[in-house]
Amino acid sequence: KARTMQESTSVLPLVLWVTRVVLLSLAKPRIQPAPPLLKALVGQTVTLPCVVQGEPSPEVNWFHNGLPVGIKDTSPFRIQHVSMADKGTYQCVARNSAGQETLEIMLEILGEFLFLNTSLLQLK
Repeated sequence: KARTMQESTSVLPLVLWVTRVVLLSLAKPRIQPAPPLLKALVGQTVTLPCVVQGEPSPEVNWFHNGLPVGIKDTSPFRIQHVSMADKGTYQCVARNSAGQETLEIMLEILGEFLFLNTSLLQLK
């Protein structure tokens, strides 16, 4: 008697679960220390430092005497051709979802100096 062998192929559904683990590391902004007082002559270019670290990357805002200067995420902050109107307190505020930190720098503007070349005459 001849036997026939039947091959049966069954397809089983394959379910693959992919789990992605993302570790979010949060670090409050940290600003490197900077000189609390800078001095400049009228007409000079001044660079206000603000080196920031944090996770996620912090947003940086600058303020002059408490008012926003309208420049975001710019570090360092440069002021070209300073005038007496630029004197005062500058704040670099770094903020992210983990917190915020502020650096304060006082900018003193020295007026223009006029040097006269004088000669000393000796009277006899």
